[in-house]
Amino acid sequence: MNQHEQQISGKLMKASRMLLAVKAFNTGASALSGIFVNVYLFKVSENLLQVLSFHLASFCAWVPAFIGAAWLGKKAGRTIGLLLGNGGFLCFYLCILVLGQVSAAYSIPLGILFGVSSGLYWMSVNTLVVDFTSKTNRDWFNGVNGMISSLTQLVGPLIAGWLIVGLQSGLGYGIIFTLSVILYGFSILFGLKLPIVKDSSPFSWPALLSVHKHRSWRAMSYSFAALHFRDDVLAFVLWLLMYTVTRSEGVMGNFAFLLTLCSVIFYYRMGRSIGSQAKYRIMVIGTTGFSASLMLLWWNISPYTLTAYTILAGICVPLFQVPFNTTLMNSIESFDDGGKYRMELIVAREIAISIGRIVSAAGMVIVLSAGVSPEAALKGYIPFLVIVGMLPLVWLLGVRVRE
Repeated sequence: MNQHEQQISGKLMKASRMLLAVKAFNTGASALSGIFVNVYLFKVSENLLQVLSFHLASFCAWVPAFIGAAWLGKKAGRTIGLLLGNGGFLCFYLCILVLGQVSAAYSIPLGILFGVSSGLYWMSVNTLVVDFTSKTNRDWFNGVNGMISSLTQLVGPLIAGWLIVGLQSGLGYGIIFTLSVILYGFSILFGLKLPIVKDSSPFSWPALLSVHKHRSWRAMSYSFAALHFRDDVLAFVLWLLMYTVTRSEGVMGNFAFLLTLCSVIFYYRMGRSIGSQAKYRIMVIGTTGFSASLMLLWWNISPYTLTAYTILAGICVPLFQVPFNTTLMNSIESFDDGGKYRMELIVAREIAISIGRIVSAAGMVIVLSAGVSPEAALKGYIPFLVIVGMLPLVWLLGVRVRE
């Protein structure tokens, strides 16, 4: 490696470390309140449909905000969306604090605010991750990022659960939402230190559409939609289910601790080294194991099956996510024409993701609106989610995952 290459590598490592700090504060804030804001909305409304409406509004607002962030990134710099998104998250939790017990009555506007903030933030982050990493350090970045995320998610829900149980519910929730506001503030401050990445080229819709001519990208797009069809509804429904079984935020914090303890170990192991010949096989093991954990809940919902699900999910999710995310980044770099169309490809990915999550959430809303009980709806939904979640293994068989 010559001196010029060493300088570029050094700058990339510095920027990637700063981006890890930004993501760490954001993840920490989300870890404290992400699970419990759903429980809070459920407790003040006693209506799962209200919580689903919040998320459906969020998913629908996410896509236009994401596209808007891409346009803004082309015009003003790719870090702008990150700063605005974190600012939106901060405002969201301030609104929850101000509205208090009547928050559920504003579930749709709150969902829109959260969705816009998410679209802005994740557009910027997904682009900057590719900008500030290379093929030589992506497995390291994904492994460290996964480990940091797992560590914050390990401590955050545990502390939040203790605070909510140890204090009066209103005071405990108020404290964790306030702490989230502070952490989002720190994420904004670190975001201001990131290098400015500008792109003078206009946003290209033809480039966004033409990439789907490639079989490998179509396979990735189908995979995005299927995975988020399964995961994004489960992300909050299963925690609410856990709350209805245990009726204790403290026990929920303990389950989250167990989940992320397993994840920390396996993200660390996956980040250190992944044999190029083993990537697809590891993804198969991860997806199959996670599907098995869901079928345990379909068979019986009890503290024992919830514990087994928690352990299996903590082990199997990293097995799939690290090689899959590396494959995604390498695919983007293969098709982005040296970074020129990077944002267009990120938007193409997000559109596929949003189709999956919106269809899934809308399906649940329709089922519950028809009068089906939440327990019966979930019982019928889990086998379908398992089948859809396994489909990426078929599509990815034709994609090079051995880069």
